[in-house]
Amino acid sequence: QQQLHNHIIPDTTTTRLKYRLAGLMLLYAASVTAGGLAHQFYTTLQHRNSWSFRVLWTICVGTVTAAGGMMGTCASEVAYHYSRKYPNNSKNNNNPPSIIVIPEAVWIGMGAFLTLICIMGWISYQRPACDIFIAGVSQSPPSFYMMGIAYSMMSSKPLTTKHDHFQHQIQCWKCLWSFIMNAPLLPSYALALYCIPNVSLPVVNTALHLWLCISWSMQGNTIHYFIQDIILLQQQQNDNNTSNNQEQDKSDKEETITNGNGKHIKTN
Repeated sequence: QQQLHNHIIPDTTTTRLKYRLAGLMLLYAASVTAGGLAHQFYTTLQHRNSWSFRVLWTICVGTVTAAGGMMGTCASEVAYHYSRKYPNNSKNNNNPPSIIVIPEAVWIGMGAFLTLICIMGWISYQRPACDIFIAGVSQSPPSFYMMGIAYSMMSSKPLTTKHDHFQHQIQCWKCLWSFIMNAPLLPSYALALYCIPNVSLPVVNTALHLWLCISWSMQGNTIHYFIQDIILLQQQQNDNNTSNNQEQDKSDKEETITNGNGKHIKTN
């Protein structure tokens, strides 16, 4: 009955993390969509002086600054859940990680402030590629925070028995790589344009965005793993609590037996 209960009632333990992950992926999608439209239809300096380009530019760059805040809230949610699930004093060599939970308000404020700066045009250098890289650099704090969480959990065993230690380490390594993979793109863009002969801008942009696609997909996959791990852990704890309660009830019943005269006798 308890197992059926777990399957019928939708899990709400990680609902906030699910929404934040979906928001992060949507911001990524909005950024590249606006950038692709700008590349396709705004090819001259006169085009870049129009209000329609300003709107596309604001969406393209502003969603990158906003994604930094959303990324931070995802990391804080992961840190919050794992800091609660891991015991503070482990007696089974589980090596609980030391996880610092940064309040989500910090990331929301950071993302809102940087996005406001973008909307006002204060990070515009009249070079869309330069603008997008400047906005991308703002994602460094939440990226390193997420990497720190993954590194802290790497030496710890997964709390749920449904995930083995090897799989847990693979996902932590994937998390580390996915959030640092975008860093080489900053120097690579200039090196590809000025150091590789006969390479065109469309080829460079295609290669860089293919790299971004892989990186972002890995980010979503690793956070999805953390969501599953937290849900499985919650279900496992519920099952353990139910089992312990049943054993306690059985023990209480076997402890005393009331005979017909209303006396209590202890059983072996």
